[in-house]
Amino acid sequence: MKITLTKKMTLVFAFSSIIMIGMFFLVTKLIIDNTFESYIYDNQERRNQEIVSYLESTTTLSHDVLMALSHNAMTEGYYLTLRDTNEEVIWTSHNHSSRMMPHSHSQRHTSTSSDHYVESTYSIYQNNNLIGYVDIGQYGSLLLSDSDIKFKNTLFTGLGIVAILGLVLAIFIGYFIAKQLTKPIITINDTANLLERDLSSRVSIRSNTFEIDKLASTINHLASTLEQQELLRKRLTSDISHELRTPLNVLQNQIEALLDHIWEPTPDKLKICYEEVVRLTRLVENLDKLTDLDAHISSLNKKTLSLNELIQTVMIQFETMYLEKKIFLKFESDENVLINGDKDKLKQVIINLLKNAYHYTSENDFVKVSVENASHHVIIIVEDSGCGIKKEDIPFVFERFYRGDSSRNKATGGSGLGLSIVKEIINAHNGTIRVESTEGQGSKFIISLPK
Repeated sequence: MKITLTKKMTLVFAFSSIIMIGMFFLVTKLIIDNTFESYIYDNQERRNQEIVSYLESTTTLSHDVLMALSHNAMTEGYYLTLRDTNEEVIWTSHNHSSRMMPHSHSQRHTSTSSDHYVESTYSIYQNNNLIGYVDIGQYGSLLLSDSDIKFKNTLFTGLGIVAILGLVLAIFIGYFIAKQLTKPIITINDTANLLERDLSSRVSIRSNTFEIDKLASTINHLASTLEQQELLRKRLTSDISHELRTPLNVLQNQIEALLDHIWEPTPDKLKICYEEVVRLTRLVENLDKLTDLDAHISSLNKKTLSLNELIQTVMIQFETMYLEKKIFLKFESDENVLINGDKDKLKQVIINLLKNAYHYTSENDFVKVSVENASHHVIIIVEDSGCGIKKEDIPFVFERFYRGDSSRNKATGGSGLGLSIVKEIINAHNGTIRVESTEGQGSKFIISLPK
């Protein structure tokens, strides 16, 4: 059976309080009992020594002396028995039924299990000569006076009341703390449930508890991520729909015109249809590439290779198209840099970055690829002096199918997968990639790869 966090924390506080208060009560009772026992023993021993001293100072056991001893014994509830050196009883203060243990010349204590009778024997000396013995006995119930018993009972009653009040207070405090802790959690949970319908919802609480504040920040970050992903999903759907609709419309119009004999099936008209079919084929290939991206990007065939040689080989493939557009392509590196990586996939990274730079760089601009050898990493920088990226588009440039060009000009906009593939490959190599760009001044893609 599941219970609420508030109830669970309250029960924990209550259970912990019961244990702590119970331990406190037991320890306190033990201390009080031991203290009273020591107090009783000290008082009894002092009284017994006073009786022995009185007998040793008395020259004769006159009637007045015996009456005084009997009166004190009756008043304070103890029993006296006087014996001579032969241990024969010569006088007793009361008749009682306690069984006397064998006498000796040393102090002893006896107790029966039925009446808890305690008896001590002391030797009596005068002028360093033994003149007899005195037995001083008392029942256990009489070891404490009425005032002692009343004080002890009052003390235990007070402790009991304090324990009960402490338990009630602990339960109240536990419930209050539990409510304070669970209130923001409930708020966070309500916001999380609201995200199913409204991704713009955010947790607005601020807590002094680090973990709760961290949880709220995490939920808000998750909500922001989901909201961005939802926007990207909608944009992806729109992109795919647009990419499919445009060539299909062209094909439909061309074929309808041919069927209605508006146009003759000339090579030029058929070429238009062919180009649109090629465009559709390319789009399907990009979608297949998107599917294969997650399935195969992590399987790397790593080996040691020259990064300079790999980059220059790719740049040679782009020289012709760059020259035709009058874009200056340059490579810079102070030394030959070796890296442990997948040659084909790293080659794809350079190809995609150079394609991206080509699309967004105008005539008489430049594209520069540089390699820097750091202590534990290799830095690759692809920099261009093209049109740059809008500030609001920079966080999304590595998202799939994302293109900042809302006009969807086919002359500048690719499929929107190139930079996504770059990022996935770099991540698979345990590297990082980031972009620095200013609109109208160009962009700089910075890659960091472990050696």
